[in-house]
Amino acid sequence: MPGLKTEKIGRRRWRVIEQFRHVPAGFEFDGASAPRIFWAFIDPASEGFEAACLHDYNLSIGMPWNSAARAFRADLICYGVPRWRAQVIASAVLLWGLVR
Repeated sequence: MPGLKTEKIGRRRWRVIEQFRHVPAGFEFDGASAPRIFWAFIDPASEGFEAACLHDYNLSIGMPWNSAARAFRADLICYGVPRWRAQVIASAVLLWGLVR
């Protein structure tokens, strides 16, 4: 599977420079935008970066938050995050979406 190619455009902003799966070139996202308390489980710009891009894009096209969180979990696993950790991260994302 081809990797995600981005350019950094801000402190915590990236732009996709080549289409990545269903994400078009030009899409901008902020990495894993979880609250800092969850960064012990996921670095916003490394492990899970591809899954974060897909998650943000899914939300931008109107995917419901809970569906996007489930897809995020599956993508985390696809990109090598251990299942237990993917579950913790996806649960935090789902919870964050409910409280914000």
